[in-house]
Amino acid sequence: MTRLNKLVVIEWGIGGPLPKEMGSLVSLQTLVLEGMDITSICPELYTLVNLTHLSLHNNKIEGVLDPRVCELKKLKILNLSENKLIGTIPAAIGDLNKLTSLNLSRNLFSGPIPLSLETVPLLQLLDLSWNHLEGEIPASIWKSFTQLERLYLSSNYLSGTIPKEIGIYCNRLNTIRLARNNLEGEIPVEFGKFIIGNAPRYIEFFDLSCNRLVGEFPQWVMWANLYEFNVANNKLTGTIPDNFYALTSLWFNVENNELTGEVPPTLLNADTLRGLKLRGNKFDEVIQSRVHEKALELLKADGFFE
Repeated sequence: MTRLNKLVVIEWGIGGPLPKEMGSLVSLQTLVLEGMDITSICPELYTLVNLTHLSLHNNKIEGVLDPRVCELKKLKILNLSENKLIGTIPAAIGDLNKLTSLNLSRNLFSGPIPLSLETVPLLQLLDLSWNHLEGEIPASIWKSFTQLERLYLSSNYLSGTIPKEIGIYCNRLNTIRLARNNLEGEIPVEFGKFIIGNAPRYIEFFDLSCNRLVGEFPQWVMWANLYEFNVANNKLTGTIPDNFYALTSLWFNVENNELTGEVPPTLLNADTLRGLKLRGNKFDEVIQSRVHEKALELLKADGFFE
């Protein structure tokens, strides 16, 4: 067993602490134990210095995250999501500078987003959503995240403004989810400048809903692969730009803002919409006979004409 380099067990509810015998698997590089009702991590796990992939997703691990996990310097993937971890995220997380994926979502972490993340430059996925994180989103860490593709910070207690640095430096982003926080201010205009070389960056999922954002509706939203756009339940003003066009399978939600003017015909006549939510604004009257049947069906289902 000492030569075993990969162990994957999923949904086998053994329960209880992770057995200390795990420490004998000194050659282990991949350890995936998901959905097994594990309640705690044995200290011996932190001696497995050859680990590159550690996932204890969907267990029942409680207590503070032991900073010794940050001694596993070869880790590229760390997934501790859907547990019951509390306390702050250890500052030593910055020691894991080979990480490409960090998922600590759906726990009970509190405190700020650690500034030490700026020393983890290879991250492609950062998921800290569904915790109790608070304070401002730090502006200084994003300069390091030139490889970041997916960012999830939704469902926390984050406050302050959205750092423009995300738009300036994170040129590979295709997913931005900052919903259900206490974010204020305007949506950074820099978000309209996501590029790779001279080509537009293809944002697919953009969700800033349920915050306290103000200012005009962004006039720069023309991402070619847009699949979901959600800024509902904010205080955005202005109009939806005429050049905003609905693409394949778009889910579009701007309800409960303070938007005015005409709803663009290109949006109302799209036949591939998955979702369209416009109510709770001050748009000009939408004449039903001029709306494509798909958009009309979605608007009626959402109570837009009531």
